[in-house]
Amino acid sequence: AALRGALEGAAAVLSPSRFLAQRFAELGLQRPIQVLGNGVPAAPPLALPPGPLRIGWFGSDVPSKGLDVLLAAVSGRSGVTLALHGNVDRSALPPGVAVCGPYAPSDVHDRMGSVHIVCVPSTWEENQPMVVLEARRAGRPVLASRIGGLVEMVDHDVDGWLVAPGDAAELGRLLAELAQDPARVQRAAAAVRPPCSADAMAAAHLVVYRSCTGDVVPV
Repeated sequence: AALRGALEGAAAVLSPSRFLAQRFAELGLQRPIQVLGNGVPAAPPLALPPGPLRIGWFGSDVPSKGLDVLLAAVSGRSGVTLALHGNVDRSALPPGVAVCGPYAPSDVHDRMGSVHIVCVPSTWEENQPMVVLEARRAGRPVLASRIGGLVEMVDHDVDGWLVAPGDAAELGRLLAELAQDPARVQRAAAAVRPPCSADAMAAAHLVVYRSCTGDVVPV
């Protein structure tokens, strides 16, 4: 109720995703919400690496990020390797899983160049995860949970794939299919659309700011 009251009194209300805007409306926010997506610093897309299917997971090992689901999905799968990038501290991992350690934001682009697909197996509703935008910037298909704002970011079986959240069996079956069909992964990578740039995001927010204040803001 306190948040709703604060937003009702704001000059403008912005949301990075249609999902979050709809959620606020469902919770009683009685005013227009403008959807302005996030942006990332521009960088050129990267060619897919050679070799067997390599899945990348990026982030912090908290339950809502679904790492346990992904580990169960790759366990015992031939032709699939998994690279874990971020804050992961586990003593027992299935064969074919590598822990690559934490990374700085400036490192994520190059790290994504070493994988074929970025997996975002979240089990809790996401808004507009930066990791998906970073994957799109690198030209990587995203395999994500069919939940929250992720549904807006992935065009199923075109530039990536969506599976039921928490369903390790479905995720594992899809990984097995993709491992046997490299051309399908290549087609998805070719269909990836570049994300909004950080500069374009800033410019869009400046337009909103000007409309609210009437001030002249230097670009």
